[in-house]
Amino acid sequence: MKFTVTKKEYDFMLKHFDCGMDHITNIRKDDKSVSFEVADDEMDDFQVDMTSDIIHNGMDNQDTVNQIGIEMYRIHDSLMYG
Repeated sequence: MKFTVTKKEYDFMLKHFDCGMDHITNIRKDDKSVSFEVADDEMDDFQVDMTSDIIHNGMDNQDTVNQIGIEMYRIHDSLMYG
């Protein structure tokens, strides 16, 4: 599956989606955006790892979403459901 995000979103993903980024291939950057692919057979793992990253990096004590988590959820939802 192919995705495109803004350069700012991609930089955020690199910083906060530690495990989810392991599934990304064929990265192409231009001045404003970054395109990448996730193999169809890795989509389930990509989504699970992104969710795990949100729990570990975007929540305080795994029960309260912090500011980083809010942005992580926004990016996750735009990729999965956008």
